[in-house]
Amino acid sequence: PPPPPAVRPLHVDASKRVISLSSMVTDVELEDDAECADIVDDAKTEAAKHGTVDGIILLRKGAQPTAEVPAEAVAAADKKIFLMFASPEAAAASARNLHGKKFDGRTVEAEFHDDALFDQLRALPHHTC
Repeated sequence: PPPPPAVRPLHVDASKRVISLSSMVTDVELEDDAECADIVDDAKTEAAKHGTVDGIILLRKGAQPTAEVPAEAVAAADKKIFLMFASPEAAAASARNLHGKKFDGRTVEAEFHDDALFDQLRALPHHTC
């Protein structure tokens, strides 16, 4: 069999407190309340090893854009866990630790984001785990 695809390099943005983690959740898991809650708990526990986690968001299927949350933000959040840390240093340490790690057989990829995207996603009603 061909080798698995390489994980893209992590580009650390030392000015940002928000990271997203992709490949930690599937569509099927998003439909199961217990699975979804377990994945959020696992991500928060792992991330908290590197500093204070101020918030965590995992959008459920069916999240719709609103006047405050544009379609681009909802699309960017598909099957990603967003974590906001108390400091950029904690976000960077967590991203370095989690990027490339295996989670349930899938390779996690971390990416940095502005606080504004996290705040927009947090404004979506009843669509987070």
